[in-house]
Amino acid sequence: MRSPFRRLVHWGPLSSMAICISITIANMTTGVGLLTSLMFQFTMSLCLYNMWCATLLGPGYYTSAVLSAEHDGNNDQGRMNQDQGEQQSGSVTALTGRFCRRCCQIVLNKHHHCPWINNCVGHNNDGYFIRFLIFGMVASIQSMLILGLDTYQRYLIKTYNLFNVFNIGLSFGVLLSLSTLLYMH
Repeated sequence: MRSPFRRLVHWGPLSSMAICISITIANMTTGVGLLTSLMFQFTMSLCLYNMWCATLLGPGYYTSAVLSAEHDGNNDQGRMNQDQGEQQSGSVTALTGRFCRRCCQIVLNKHHHCPWINNCVGHNNDGYFIRFLIFGMVASIQSMLILGLDTYQRYLIKTYNLFNVFNIGLSFGVLLSLSTLLYMH
């Protein structure tokens, strides 16, 4: 298992942070109202908080105690019914696991290994990952609206801001990629 510092120092989380910083700086330099700016900052803060939680929390891994209880033939509570995915008592749904080649661990309820958070999406961080995607999409929509209005206002007074146009495209790309990830998740 990798340390939290090694999870963060990877191209995925660093790229995500750079995109968030660029879009935030572009939105801070616009002439929009205080309330609009605060709404965007709040949404971006929620997006970053959920991204960091999904990255640092981890998906949950099978330990040797869980594996020994699973293979113990005398322990009815620990045995898992592989065909139905439930424990033999029938009241609790068992956690399934898949091996991740990048993490070199068996991950509980693994969905996929996401390079943007440099971690698997599994049992413990699935909710944070979904909220990261949703808040990222909302922040992208807000950013496109704010930057689009500011660029149009600058166009009317004949001053152009290429940084705004770049960040509108960046926000649109983020919106497309996050909506695709949310759809596939």
